[in-house]
Amino acid sequence: MTSMPGDDIASRNDAQTGINHRSTDQILARIEEIHTQFQRINPETWNPAEVKVLHRLTHSLAGLAGTLGFFSLCIHACTETGITTGRNITR
Repeated sequence: MTSMPGDDIASRNDAQTGINHRSTDQILARIEEIHTQFQRINPETWNPAEVKVLHRLTHSLAGLAGTLGFFSLCIHACTETGITTGRNITR
């Protein structure tokens, strides 16, 4: 199984990170929202409005991850390519 950004969030030790479960639950929920939105996008009938929602969700995840100290997830969300142009979208 391929590892995805955020996979390690649920298993991080609160004593080590100082982050509570509510915060990690928020991140996991945003990742699920992104996944759901991504599934709505059909490259054959490209809908810019759907992509705009995906871009907003990804931007929101980047901000939350950075605020909570999940810097690798933040960087990954910030540098994801093809979201606004449709390039590199694969399933």
